Parts: sequence; C-alpha cells; structure tokens
Amino acid sequence: MGIMKREEVLRIIPPKLVLDHYWEVFDLIAWGLRVVQPERREHFSLEDVTGYFSKKLQEIDNPIVKRLYFRALICSKALLDELVSLGLLVKENDMLRKSNEYSIIYRVLKFGIRSSCRRLVAWAVYYLYHKGITKFSIRELLSELSYSNEEYRAELPYLYVWKNGVWTRLLEKQGNTWILIAEPYYPSKPLLLLDMPCRLSLAISELAKSKKEFSEWEILIKLREMEARSLERILKRLKMRQDDNRWIIDEQTIANIRKLLLEAELPMTWPFYGVLIVKSSYFKLLGSQSRTLYVDVPNSIISEFLDRLEVSCKQYENDLDEMTKQAKNLVEEYNKVLKRELGPWLKLNIRRVAFLGRPFGVKMSLEWEEFFSFLEEFSGKDVPLHEKYRYILFCRAPSLPLVMRGDMGRTQAAVKEMVKEDVDRIHEILIDFTSFLEHVKRKLFKIARRRRTVPLEPSVLQYLPEMISTLRALTSLVENGTIPACYRELRKVLENLAWMIFDDILFFKTVHMSGRQGHDIPISPYTLVMKEWYEWSVQRDLTLRHLGELKKSIKSLVKTIHALGMTKGYMWKEKDIEEAIFSNLSVSLYLFLVGKEAVIPKRLEGFVPIYKKELLTPLIEENLRFIIKSLKSKRLSDSDEYLIREITEIALKETPKEVIAPYPSNEFVLGYVDKIFHSKLLKKYKEYSHFVHSYFTSWHIFPFSSVLEFKVFKYELEMFSQIVHDLINNYVNMLFG
Repeated sequence: MGIMKREEVLRIIPPKLVLDHYWEVFDLIAWGLRVVQPERREHFSLEDVTGYFSKKLQEIDNPIVKRLYFRALICSKALLDELVSLGLLVKENDMLRKSNEYSIIYRVLKFGIRSSCRRLVAWAVYYLYHKGITKFSIRELLSELSYSNEEYRAELPYLYVWKNGVWTRLLEKQGNTWILIAEPYYPSKPLLLLDMPCRLSLAISELAKSKKEFSEWEILIKLREMEARSLERILKRLKMRQDDNRWIIDEQTIANIRKLLLEAELPMTWPFYGVLIVKSSYFKLLGSQSRTLYVDVPNSIISEFLDRLEVSCKQYENDLDEMTKQAKNLVEEYNKVLKRELGPWLKLNIRRVAFLGRPFGVKMSLEWEEFFSFLEEFSGKDVPLHEKYRYILFCRAPSLPLVMRGDMGRTQAAVKEMVKEDVDRIHEILIDFTSFLEHVKRKLFKIARRRRTVPLEPSVLQYLPEMISTLRALTSLVENGTIPACYRELRKVLENLAWMIFDDILFFKTVHMSGRQGHDIPISPYTLVMKEWYEWSVQRDLTLRHLGELKKSIKSLVKTIHALGMTKGYMWKEKDIEEAIFSNLSVSLYLFLVGKEAVIPKRLEGFVPIYKKELLTPLIEENLRFIIKSLKSKRLSDSDEYLIREITEIALKETPKEVIAPYPSNEFVLGYVDKIFHSKLLKKYKEYSHFVHSYFTSWHIFPFSSVLEFKVFKYELEMFSQIVHDLINNYVNMLFG
C-alpha cells in the first residue's frame, strides 16, 4: 500500500480505535488469532473473537486485565462491523479476513502513533478535518481521544492496585461518595497515552493530595481538566491558532500534521535490508533508526563514515576531549557532503549520553517527508541514468552479504508494497504506448497497400509487431522486479527502430524524388543486414563509425554546390547547403557519398550489396535537383537545370564503376535519425548501454531491492515513450504524409 493510500485510510479511521478495549480487539486480529488457531490461517469469525475473550475471562485472575477483556468482549461485534465498513476487514460469507492494508495500518498505529502524544492528537485533528470540521473545541477533540463519562463511571468500581502480594480495590463507595482505601498508582506515561484505569488513577492521585473522599463528578471534572490541559499543550506544539476558544485547522496545520503522520508511517513501513552491527569501544549507535539499513538510504556512505570514525577515535583514545572534537569535525564534514548532494533529509550527530558505557553515541536522523520528496525529485532529475544508479548502488550494496547469506523476502515484500502505484503507472504507460503503435501499424499497413506509390512495405511496418511484443514483455520484467533488464530491451528497441527508419528514409526519399513506382530504384543496402557482412566490413575497415564521417564526405559536395552556385549569383551558405543535403538524402546520393570500392569474396556474394554507377547516376541527378530546389525555394529555371548537370558531372567524375555500402555502426544510424528528426535516440541509447556491460552499478543485486529504481524507470519510460511517439509521428508525416 502506497503512502497516499495509507493517508486515505488513516483519515477515515476513528482515533478511538487506539483506546484500550478497542485496541485489544484490533491487536488480537492482527496476530493473536493466528497463534491460538494456526489451523484456520487467514480466516476467522466473530465467534472466534468473542470466544477468545470469554475463555480468557475464565482463566485470568488479574482484575485489571479481566475488566479490559470484558470491555473488549462487549465492543467486539460493533468494532468488527466498523472495520469491515472501513475496508480493513473483508467479509467472505460468514467468515472474515484481514485486508492487505490491515497489517500495515496496525504497525503504523502501534509503533508510530500510540507511542506519541503529538502524533495521536495530530491524527485526531486530521480525522476531524476530513469530516469537514475546520474549527473545534477541546471537548469535541476529546470526544475522539477519550472515554465517555459513562465509561469512566462504570470503571470506578474496578480500579485495583497491587499491594502486599494481593490485588486491592482502590476505592470503596459509601452512598454518593468514593473513599480512597489504598494508595493510588501514579503512571509515568503521558495522560493521553494511558488506558482507562490509569487515567482514572492519575486523576485520583491529584485529588488525593488534599483529601481522601470525593464524588464521581469531582473525579470526572479533575480528569477532564487534566485531559484538556494535555490537549492544549500539544495543540500549541502543533502551532495551531485559536479563535473565540475554538481551534482553527488551516492549510499550514494540515501540512504539519501530514509531516508528523508521515514520520509515524515510514519508519514502520519503509523497507529495510537488515541491521547495521557496529562493534566499537568508543561509540554506540543511538536509536533503531541509526542501526537500520533502510532501502534507498546511502548505507555505504554511512558505513564509510563509521569506519573513519573508528580510526579517528583510536588515534585519540587517550584524549577524550580531542576524540570528541575530531568526531564532531568528521560529522560536520559528512553532513556538508550529504546536504550538498542529497538535501537536508539525512544528518549525522554526535551525542554525549549518560550511562552509555562509551565516550559518545552516534545518531542518524532521517527527515522522512524530505526523504520521500527527494526520491520523487531525484527520480526525475535531469542527470545521466548511470549517476542515478550509482546512488542506488550506494544504498543497496550492503545488502549483497545479506542476500548471499539468506532470503530477503521481507524486504522484497515491503518494496513491492511501496512501488504498487509506480508499477501501475508503468503498466498504464506501456498500454497507452503499445496502443499507439498498433494504430501506427494499421495506418502503415493501409499505406503499404498503395502499390502505385509505395512499392515495398516500409521497414518500420515490418518491425512493429516485434517492437510491440517486446514492450509488452516489459510488464513481466517489472512484475519480477528486474528493472535493469528493461533498459536492455529498450536499448534494443531504439537500435532496431533507428535502423528501420534509416532504411526507409533512404529508400522512400528515392521513390519520392524519382517519381517512379519502384522500377530501377536500388533497394536500400540496410533492408536486410547480416552478421557475415558486418564481420567482413569490420575486418576491412569498411564501416561508418559516426555521423562525422558522413559530414566529412558531404563537405566536398557542399563546396562544389557552393562554388558553382556563386557563378549563377546564388549566395547559399555552406551550412544551409549541408542541411539541404541531409534533408533530401536518398539511397543513391548516400551511396555516392560513402560507397567504397572493394572486391567481395565469393562466400559473401549475396550478403554484401553492390551497386553500379550507371544505375545510380540518373537518381543522383534527381536527388541533386531536389537539393537545389529546396535551396532556391522556387521553381527551377533552365539555367538551374544546367547547374544541376554540371554539379553531377563534377561530383561523379572520379566515382568507381561499382561501390559497396559501408556497414554503419549503431552510433551512426542513431545519430543520423537524430539529425533528421531532431530526436534524442542516441543519448538514450548510450544511457541504456550502461546495463549491457558488467558495471557493478548496473546490477540489481536482487529483485525488488529499491523503491527508487522503480520511480526512475517510471520516469525513463515516460520519456522514452514520448521521444519515440514524436519520432514515429514525424517519420510517418515526412515519408507518407
């Protein structure tokens, strides 16, 4: 269950749920029933709950616990009905089972809210706000956090203290007066975290300072005064304002409350790898948060800090003051780096603590709301993908020894829960994108049936079925938590798509320029590429490594057009001529520019395409005609036709009779497509190539080991789909629009 989902559940759960008798039922369902009836596993009935408490009432002698179980028994049916209505329990015929949210909400309430007055009160205010209340009195808030007067009155006869090895009643009733007959228990916990007997005992302790007899109303009034004072102190700590004795819930209040509740939720529910064990004679880790190896927190950096701290302490072990000073300097150094690189959400602190048994303690403070914001912001940050994975490695590298030793199922289950919303969004993107590709496939298929204008099926059309099936297969990879494998597939998609678009541009530009119906038009050399051709080309250095090599070949033609154009009075800039050539480059002119003279071995005949000059010459002239026309932006004159023939003769003067096409690298093909369509395929291709190689930062170590990894992939997939979507639209419009 995601953060937002938990917030939605918390704001509809009545805070009374954490009061002692309600909580006893809630706690029993969370784990107790599975202990007493393991054979039933997930399902239980109302009778199972009431039967448990009825049995306990017969077995237990402790009168305080007995009374608690009695009250739990009475409220069981109403509470179970409410839990069903809230969606925390699911009813199946006459049986009940816990929903997926139950255990998570239970842990949040038990460890995050029931142990903190501020969070408890904040939760109650949040509950009122989502009931539409923006102003409230202390009495209204107390009605959500305390017991009714009737419940308090009913409990007075059942107050006990342990005295001289026996349970003794605290009060004895004489008429309308309650007489104190034993010394009351004075609880040390904050009032609002106490159960009903302890709250009453605390109020009676205050009254007993001046007298030994009191009425019910005196007890209740004193208790309500104490509860009200506790509430007021906490509301002021929440920085809430008053108006005419009513407390105001404004946007700032809700923002503060959401932060508090997030701090309650995340430490209890955020996935972790294990516990950091540090054996040092000089310092001790303070608090469970400091010892926990949380997912997506830079645990490697923290471990490095602790190693350096140990060395520093050993160096100054005979001078405690200097040891502490150096420790604080090291903390300051790391905190500066953490703040600069990550933001203010992670801090290290040195503390002198009495009875610690060490010179000082080390505490790691994690601001959960800022941490969660960091994950969202960092996942979409405009930095290279490998840098994001370097950070992820800093976080999960310490999990490698743990996963080698045993199962990480607990961590994986927690990560799965946290990334549900991200995974759902990933699926949505894939569904929308593959639907778009299906539409393009149908459109290109209709275009391909126009044999008079489209002599061959576009290569992109031939690739689309595989492309669609590959993208749909990403769903399985995501469901299995193997995100790096997704990038490898996306890289292959970019590579294949670029080759097909490159091939179509060369061929269909020729078709368009020649006005022919496929007759005497050379097929693009890259319609069918073979491994044998690639290997031979690499051995003979008959390759195109990058787009710069094509630009270099174009340069001579650019100078020829520029020089001859000047003789006709045309002031074309060389840069504009180069752009015109790129925009109107067909297979014939391409082969003239980059084709190589070579003898093809017999074993490779049929694998390596070869072209005759006599076939290419008229097509090259037609291509040059389009280039000159685009430079003029006007109809060609007879003088222009002479210029075109002159350019063609000069350009082809030393061309060999036969040429083969060089084998282009992926970088060349992707760069060419980017040049034509102003896309960013090559940039993404290079980023995804990180996952093809054996870089340690490309490992996922084990599936579902990072929440951030899914957020990063969601962002990358959105970018990928948008880039390819725009590219394909531009491709269709250019060649078939």
